Amino acid sequence: MKNVEPCGQPSAEARQKVLQDLAASLAAADGITLKQLEKCKICSGDSPLFDVIDFNRSCHPSNYSRGLIGVPIYFHRCNECGFVFTRSFDAFGADNWRRFVYNGEYFATLDPDYQETRPRLNAEVLMAICKWFGQKKVLAADYGGGNGALSMILRNRQIEYYTHDPYDLSDIPEKYVGKFNLISSFEVLEHTTEPIKTFEDILKLVGDRFLLVLSTQCSDGLIDEASRLAWNYVAPRNGHVSVYTRQSLQHLAGKFKLDYLPVSRGLHLFGKGVALQPFKYVAGLVKLKQRIMSKISPKQRLNALQESET
Repeated sequence: MKNVEPCGQPSAEARQKVLQDLAASLAAADGITLKQLEKCKICSGDSPLFDVIDFNRSCHPSNYSRGLIGVPIYFHRCNECGFVFTRSFDAFGADNWRRFVYNGEYFATLDPDYQETRPRLNAEVLMAICKWFGQKKVLAADYGGGNGALSMILRNRQIEYYTHDPYDLSDIPEKYVGKFNLISSFEVLEHTTEPIKTFEDILKLVGDRFLLVLSTQCSDGLIDEASRLAWNYVAPRNGHVSVYTRQSLQHLAGKFKLDYLPVSRGLHLFGKGVALQPFKYVAGLVKLKQRIMSKISPKQRLNALQESET
């Protein structure tokens, strides 16, 4: 769900102006007085103020590898389902997301795997799922798929796969809307400020029987009253503004009358009218292989992925 902008090295004066504009944009976009207690965006449970972190915090192991910039982002945590969220970006607007978050610096240094490595890794998982599904029976779309790299890989493997991204490419023929039986959405949920609306948008694409393959890292066992938001996955500079638990995902499944089965902390299956357990098995095997491959260098891993496509 991201557009790439040219990367450059701004002057100190230009950088200061950007920071001032960012603070002003967040203040204008928020439009909500900071409250000690909010209602959960997923289950409407009481969600007290939980922590505050600087906008510049990223997923980098050192958290603030690029320093703090003095723009606070306040997070709430639901007492019922554990969902962690902020209101700061609720009305941020597409232009602000592109300028302050998904800009050249982001793609060059904060998410370098976005363009090539991650689509190839995700394609491996989906290829295994499609084979189990029955490759010729699959009509699939990648929601939040950016420039369509993942769908292109799978189309090159003779799978009918399209892309729908509200901020980027959408190549779905109108005749297929409401008929898809497989939807993927990788690393999108943590970026959305409206999880229920995101699910509603996804479900507009599917037919009566379908499988959803979604990825987002769950916080179970990693966030508590003592450590607060020490987990570096909660990272506004990466656009990570919504952090889920399995319970919160289960609540979303119940709201939309879906079956839910987690494959791992980061990979999740939802569906209706299909058995999820076989897909958990095949996806789990691929993820295990990828964890083993992660021990080798990124260049060797990319070469191995490219060879597997030939």
